[in-house]
Amino acid sequence: MDKEYFIKLTSDLYQLTLFFPKKEPLRYKMRELANNILASLTMILDGDEANYKDLVYDIRRNIKPLDDFCEIAKSQKWVSEEDVSSIQERYRAIAEEIDKFEEETIEEKPVVVEKPVVAVTVDLSPRQKKIVEFLKKEDKVQVASVQSLFPNLTKRTLRRDFDLLLKKGVVKREGKANTTFYRLS
Repeated sequence: MDKEYFIKLTSDLYQLTLFFPKKEPLRYKMRELANNILASLTMILDGDEANYKDLVYDIRRNIKPLDDFCEIAKSQKWVSEEDVSSIQERYRAIAEEIDKFEEETIEEKPVVVEKPVVAVTVDLSPRQKKIVEFLKKEDKVQVASVQSLFPNLTKRTLRRDFDLLLKKGVVKREGKANTTFYRLS
């Protein structure tokens, strides 16, 4: 799923609600929720890591009532039930993708990250463990060099991993913008 997919989905919802009675509040409320979801998804895709948790919360908070409003629209029979169900399924898929990503970033088993003097135990995902192993071999790395380990991942996703590693005190960041490097703490 990419930005174009989310824009198309929002547009499809707008098209669907055109068939609702004029001045029907549900038409405008569903559009508002869809716009909020699109805005949050776009900000995540554009790399707003600092607000990631809030954006995910907003998406979840807006998808549930949108799903309920779709059920109301089905019962009113303003549009075909199949068309409404199609929209619902696509928004549910977004919620599932977010849940899946969240599960990937949470690992139950602790890993020991060795430091020259002490060892620190933190919870890391398998991908984050691989990043740490790579950092043990290299003095400092940029996101682009780590991306070679994960060719199917975007830099944005890897930056989120580095942000989590920063918060856990495993790595430290040096430099800014294109000169940002990471090294073990």
